[in-house]
Amino acid sequence: MTATLTLFEVTGDFRAVVAPATSGSTNIPQITIISGTVDFIPRLTAGFLAYVNDYDLGSGAVRDTAIALPTITARINEGQLCTIDIEDAPGIELVANTDALVGIDELLYDVRFSNIVYNRSDQVLTPFAFAAPTTDTTLCITDPALPRLPYRPQGTRVTRPKAGWAYT
Repeated sequence: MTATLTLFEVTGDFRAVVAPATSGSTNIPQITIISGTVDFIPRLTAGFLAYVNDYDLGSGAVRDTAIALPTITARINEGQLCTIDIEDAPGIELVANTDALVGIDELLYDVRFSNIVYNRSDQVLTPFAFAAPTTDTTLCITDPALPRLPYRPQGTRVTRPKAGWAYT
């Protein structure tokens, strides 16, 4: 049986409540958009490769294949999480945690924000992590119900191999 990678979409919307406009005549705060970049960092050791048995290479060829999972960067454009491309397509696709990825017990993504701007100045958003789903379901990182895990900086990455799987 050939294997493929399962991807899931990540979405999110970002706003800030800022002071009323100085040119206005009201005391009501304004809701403005947040912009910036977002890194999705698989919580794996540097250089880690997952393995897929009988991977469909897309050209009719099927082979056992090593898969690297590097950091994927998206942007917050007009307050919406988007792919960095000409269209700024909403959402970003990431690799799901499926049994096809031999060598990974649990796939976590650390989420790191940079270049954040709102209220006309540079700002900071708190990083966090989440567990990758096991299906192609859509995950909204701004959903209040999303289980957020503590962020782990890149220098402290660990890989949790699947039980019974050993490096050779």
